[in-house]
Amino acid sequence: NVILSRTMHIEGLNTYTCTDFEAALQFLSASSYVNDIFVIGGQEIYEIALRDPRCKSIIVTSFPDAYECDRYLPELPSWFKLSRSVDHEDIVINYYDSLLDLQSSEYQYLSVLNHILENGMPIVDRTGIGTIASFSSHMQFPIEVINPDAAPIEFKYRVPIMTTKTLFHRGVFEELIFFLQGRTNVKPLQDKGIHIWDGNTSREFLDSHGLENYAEGETGPFYGYQWNNFGAQYVSEKSGWLENNKGVNQLEECIRLLKTDPYSRRIVLSAWNPVDLPKMCLPPCHMVYNFCVMPPANIGSKPRLYCAMFQRSGDMFLGVPFNIYSTALLTILMSRAANMVPGGISLTITNAHIYKNHVDQVKTQLQRHPFKYPVLQIK
Repeated sequence: NVILSRTMHIEGLNTYTCTDFEAALQFLSASSYVNDIFVIGGQEIYEIALRDPRCKSIIVTSFPDAYECDRYLPELPSWFKLSRSVDHEDIVINYYDSLLDLQSSEYQYLSVLNHILENGMPIVDRTGIGTIASFSSHMQFPIEVINPDAAPIEFKYRVPIMTTKTLFHRGVFEELIFFLQGRTNVKPLQDKGIHIWDGNTSREFLDSHGLENYAEGETGPFYGYQWNNFGAQYVSEKSGWLENNKGVNQLEECIRLLKTDPYSRRIVLSAWNPVDLPKMCLPPCHMVYNFCVMPPANIGSKPRLYCAMFQRSGDMFLGVPFNIYSTALLTILMSRAANMVPGGISLTITNAHIYKNHVDQVKTQLQRHPFKYPVLQIK
């Protein structure tokens, strides 16, 4: 038993006195025989403990009567979720579990943000806004199948979606499908309310980049075109398509290798084609995906698919959370095509930067703690 007091010092059998909450936690954590630490009040201590991200669970016992009170249980933080309730005669016991994850790999992403703020160098960029940048950031994120004994179509994946800021979840899905289909006009995205490429395919933007012959909304031979038709001669929509104009379908080749030669070290998907760069509305940022298969973790399980993504430029606040989830989703889809399970992803970003008009938002984000990654099921 630990007593918190600023004025008294009480010692006795199994009793210890600390002057503050943190000192009590440190004392108990250093004791080898302590497994769980319970905080039992009062109001001021509850207020400290409930806001502490290390608080794993809350047990609230409710009595169906009215009492005259001068002390109250603080409002429970939003990251606690009711997990179960137990009725015991006239008493209800509610159990709440924290959704925070203090071991989350998202801390790698937050660490890069913090490193750029503290050590990055100011650089004038093409947008004119200006950035704070650092060289070569690396992050790794696991992907877990939480029901590996189920049929593959029923798999549920715990996926690395950064939880300390909002993510346009549907936009990631639709853009990736757009790339996989090899499309070169953003109208199908616009029809679905996805406008992330509007700025780079407007009439004004295309004309200012020497692409006057492109139709508005046309991207040129970027991402998906290279994935599906690497080496094919690109012709603008206005000029009509060439017959028999097929390049290398890298997606099909990657899947073929995953099925026939899974431990090959040459399973690479590339969007970087120097010949076509002048024809693209924007050179690809996430340039290369290198797939790597590891043997099954145990007898009867499936091989594990990993993906290392190389990115030449990363907008750490807005773009990179998008890229992390998109890479994870691509890895999941490729694993399904090859009858494997995803193992995880890594990102290496050459120029990791924060735009100067995002600095305040990043500082706010760094005050937050990650939640447990959500679970994804693809029906």
